Amino acid sequence: MEAEDVIIWRKEYKTGQGLYAYKVYGRYPEVNARDFAAVQLDGAYRRAWDAAVAALAVVQRSANGVQGQTVLHWEVLWPRLFANRDYVYIRRHKEFDVHNEPLTRTDKANVDSPKLNPNEMTSVHAKAKRKAMENYEREREDSRREFVDNKVYIIVSRSCERPDVPET
Repeated sequence: MEAEDVIIWRKEYKTGQGLYAYKVYGRYPEVNARDFAAVQLDGAYRRAWDAAVAALAVVQRSANGVQGQTVLHWEVLWPRLFANRDYVYIRRHKEFDVHNEPLTRTDKANVDSPKLNPNEMTSVHAKAKRKAMENYEREREDSRREFVDNKVYIIVSRSCERPDVPET
């Protein structure tokens, strides 16, 4: 699915089992990255605003000895006549500093735009890159915006099995 500020990509994870892998590229101009990441990583807050959460628990922090990597168990409420779904997954997150100097109006006019290769524009990754570059160009053209200090947050999750968390 592709909309103006989000691309959601899905492919079958295990053939014939109805399991899928997802990638989501999103942009929420009205929400800063720090707040978005905090909401994604705060299980207690998720239980407060997401009525579909039956249970959400941390199984292990610093999983496999890696700081910022957590194993979680999440039970999602499903409608009547359906069983709830539960997921065990390992999630890793990292925050990166990206430092940029403020650009003056003259500097902005003299900076070359990133060039797009039309042959690259077929994969979901390329589409996300293209959208990010187009958004960057739009924001750069807005003379009222200056980016002095940015942060990039990456959150990656994948399913895993844990003998101490049996499938329910």
